[in-house]
Amino acid sequence: MREGMREGASAVSQQVARVISGAEEARVRERKQLDEQRVAYERAMASMKEGMRAGAAISRHQLTLAQTEAEAANSVALEAMARAESRAQSSYAAAAAAAAVVAE
Repeated sequence: MREGMREGASAVSQQVARVISGAEEARVRERKQLDEQRVAYERAMASMKEGMRAGAAISRHQLTLAQTEAEAANSVALEAMARAESRAQSSYAAAAAAAAVVAE
């Protein structure tokens, strides 16, 4: 009878050891899966941040180009205004000279 109890206790002990071992393996698998998910999340966040930085750099570049184009357009407009002013002054001077000739 004692032998049977020992065998039963041994079988129960082995079964408990298998359950504990299985639980430990499941915990290790779950931990590994969580680590993989964390790494994937960190990579996704890094990629998103890099994309945002690249987008900001592109936006700054586009703004710089727009400012340069606006400055160039302003410069062209100022030159055109200066030429128009010069022509107007020349025309005024010619008209004044013609009026002086007619007045003589």
